[in-house]
Amino acid sequence: MKEKAKKILSNPLISGSVIVFAGTFVANFLSYLFNLFMGRFLSVSDYGILVTLTSVLALLGIFPNSFTSVFAKFSAKYFAKEDEKSSMALIIHGLKIIFIFSLGFFILLMILSVFLSSFLKIEDMRLFLFLFLTLSVFILYSLPAGVLQGRMRFYLLSFFNTISPILRIILGIGFVLLGFKVFGAVIGTFLAFLIQFIIGFAYIFRGFKRVDAQKINDKIFVKEFKDYSSKFLLASAGITILSNTDVILVRHFFDQVTSGHYAALSLMGKSIFYLTSPIYFVFFPLIAYKKEKNEKLTNTLLLAAGLITIVSVCLSFVYFLFPNIILKVFFPAN
Repeated sequence: MKEKAKKILSNPLISGSVIVFAGTFVANFLSYLFNLFMGRFLSVSDYGILVTLTSVLALLGIFPNSFTSVFAKFSAKYFAKEDEKSSMALIIHGLKIIFIFSLGFFILLMILSVFLSSFLKIEDMRLFLFLFLTLSVFILYSLPAGVLQGRMRFYLLSFFNTISPILRIILGIGFVLLGFKVFGAVIGTFLAFLIQFIIGFAYIFRGFKRVDAQKINDKIFVKEFKDYSSKFLLASAGITILSNTDVILVRHFFDQVTSGHYAALSLMGKSIFYLTSPIYFVFFPLIAYKKEKNEKLTNTLLLAAGLITIVSVCLSFVYFLFPNIILKVFFPAN
């Protein structure tokens, strides 16, 4: 019995999911503390603005999320082949691609910021400036995140992913207490992501031997990268739009207090998706690795589907059976 239990726990999908879940739990708990403090130190109106901007960031997160998945796929492929040269090429050429993309996307969003300001009823244009700068850094961070995910360095990736929420609490709350209000929270978020990217990129760049990656054919690499990323962009767009447009629309059609209350309840509902995300996070690079090694995929696929179903159903029952307790856990002051 013990041997069977050890065999199950040693499955890379389960062990990796546990590691990522632990890291994600810590990061989400810290994000919960950040939102809790913001809910107490900001007015209901300002808190509604902050959550709305966060939803816009999450909605536009289809781009960095897609890039992360693409980088993870290529990283897992090269990791399976033990091809350090191609891994270094992925870092060098990948950084060029996402830097150009993030710069162009930032300029486009700043042009559209006047329309967004009117639609979301947010007059302070500085908020959009730092929001889009945060998104640009988020896109750049998709490179180290994807490389580490593909190489299944879950311990290290979980550590890096806790850096941002820790800094958000320290910097965001610090700026708010200094009187910068919601603008301070947005600045704190930007600086947190920036520091996270710098640390993550410095690690992966130094972690590889300085091989001659320039000899990799740029045109072939870029073509393969574009073909694969377009598929992930469509998939991520559908999931992200479904998950975040509600808060943005409520912000537009309802008053500020109502939108603030709705934003708080929306955060509660999405927690189920957050708790199952570590399974997918581990599942994707594992499948890419196994496919490259020509190993069987059916058992891993069924195991992942079963784990997600069990966790989702159990959490849904807890929400329905104990709604008041759940409400107190998320918003003890209400």
